[in-house]
Amino acid sequence: MKLRLAFIVFFEILFLTTSDAALVTTTTHPSVTRHAKFVSSDARHPAQESGSPTTGDPVPTSIPSDDYRQTCGIADGVTFVQSQADAIALSNCTDVVGSLTIQGPGITSLAPLSNLRQVDGTLELGNLKGLTTLQGLESLRIITTGIQIHDIPLLTSVSGLVSIKKFPRIFQLTNCDQLRSLTGLPLLPAGSIQITNITITANALLADISALSIFATQRPQLGANVVIASNPALVSLQGLEGINQISRLRLVNNQRLSSIRALTSVVTWGPGPIEMMGNTVLCDLEGVNTTIIAQVSWGSLTLQKGCGGGVMTGGPGQLPPGVSLVSTKSAAVGRVTAEGWLLGMMILLTWDSCNYLLSRNLEYKQ
Repeated sequence: MKLRLAFIVFFEILFLTTSDAALVTTTTHPSVTRHAKFVSSDARHPAQESGSPTTGDPVPTSIPSDDYRQTCGIADGVTFVQSQADAIALSNCTDVVGSLTIQGPGITSLAPLSNLRQVDGTLELGNLKGLTTLQGLESLRIITTGIQIHDIPLLTSVSGLVSIKKFPRIFQLTNCDQLRSLTGLPLLPAGSIQITNITITANALLADISALSIFATQRPQLGANVVIASNPALVSLQGLEGINQISRLRLVNNQRLSSIRALTSVVTWGPGPIEMMGNTVLCDLEGVNTTIIAQVSWGSLTLQKGCGGGVMTGGPGQLPPGVSLVSTKSAAVGRVTAEGWLLGMMILLTWDSCNYLLSRNLEYKQ
């Protein structure tokens, strides 16, 4: 009988212990559980030693120590934050498993995310009509895949990203009408981040992208895909000096762009397409390495000089008028493929060889 009572007491204690643990790891804010199933670690903030639930508590007043970790999110999925209440529910989260999408007009502050350190995927910030700053993300140090910032019309600074040590290889900035520069990106050594995709489009006041100097490409990795379009205040490409390989380029409709000298460092172009046009005051193409003509292997190569330059094209094996292998400064528009160029060179070499053999034959007969 005593042995039986001992077993009963043991199992009751075990049951109560596991039930309390379940409360700590499964309590979440109801508005977040609609979008994400959280995976919580056992670590607690020092202020929570009393055993209260970790998710949904007030935002900690100070940045936690490095040994504090709270994991949340969906592995290989996306965690959505679509309201200020959703952000508060993540106030103790330090590591997001999977991607994190923050979007919704009701979000006016990212301060509740001040403990966030790592996103194992893409960080997307979009459709945030009431957000003016990214302050609150200063603890963020690692983003593994990409960062997308779009449709934040009142955003004036990206300084909340300054602490990132491992920056992703994909960077997108679109429709941020009040942003004048990218000052506030991580203060890392120039060329320290290997980039594969840069997209900067439709930012009405953006005039300076020099903070992109942290990006670079490095052989034998695949070159970068670069899209810089419809930024009416942008005056130069300063900041892209570390890009020495470009797979695809779309540089169009930047009305005040007057210099592309930052592209002189590009030594590998293609496979293409490469497109530069609609840049009204781009009066010369100094900065385009002449190897571009031979290296674009598919699609088209389009180089259009501003200042009223006309449209001219060249067929297979024929360089367009105004384009030479010595300089592209006077180029208006060139469309040429590597196959066509090589065919033309083979024909030229064959013709020279035939002339040489013919002249030698005539000398022999004489």
